[in-house]
Amino acid sequence: LELKILEKEDLKASETTLSEWFLELQMNDSFDIDDGFSEEAKQFTKAFKARLSSGDETFMCLLKGDHVVSMISVKGWRLNAIVVSPFEPDAKESSQKLLDALKSLADASNRKLDMPVAAQLMPFGLE
Repeated sequence: LELKILEKEDLKASETTLSEWFLELQMNDSFDIDDGFSEEAKQFTKAFKARLSSGDETFMCLLKGDHVVSMISVKGWRLNAIVVSPFEPDAKESSQKLLDALKSLADASNRKLDMPVAAQLMPFGLE
């Protein structure tokens, strides 16, 4: 797995990826397919796409080969948002490992990682 900072030129492709995730979540919801994501995951995915144009956050994606597993937005030691791919079978586990690694990095730096409230993590099965 690789964590990549999204540059300005990466944002258009990221918007496309988020649109595909949203449509997959919508389709699963429409056909009552249990994908392990709650209804709120779809809304957070849509909101994350809107965040990409804000410009005051740093966006990163967790990659497994050429596939995006999850995306996060950060500002300083604040994790503002996370979205997880509905296409990658181990995306939740990989994303949880990323969150745990960020917490450990903050601890090692004598900092506190400011995390979103649990209500923003639970739709994706994260803690």
